[in-house]
Amino acid sequence: MKLSRRAMVRDGLLVVSAGMVMPGIFSRGVASAKELALPGARFSQQAGTKTLIVVQMAGGNDGLNTVIPYTDGAYHQLRPTLAIPGEQVLNLDGRLGLHPELAP
Repeated sequence: MKLSRRAMVRDGLLVVSAGMVMPGIFSRGVASAKELALPGARFSQQAGTKTLIVVQMAGGNDGLNTVIPYTDGAYHQLRPTLAIPGEQVLNLDGRLGLHPELAP
């Protein structure tokens, strides 16, 4: 297999980019899992075949429609299609309220 300088630069940039994108917590978790999987590690022997997968999705919550400033006119003016009507909001303090889906 012949390796060209162009391919080496491209692949090197790909590896560096992946390292920058991968969050530190993920890489530490992978390193920890590898260490625990070594023979003699007590945790890996007790775990059996069960696997826990945690997915964190950042940016999925619209904060202004979770805790709603429903008495602020700018909220309704700037969000004409997304604003929750004041009569549907679960009042917290007369100025802020919770989204109706957060009812007990």
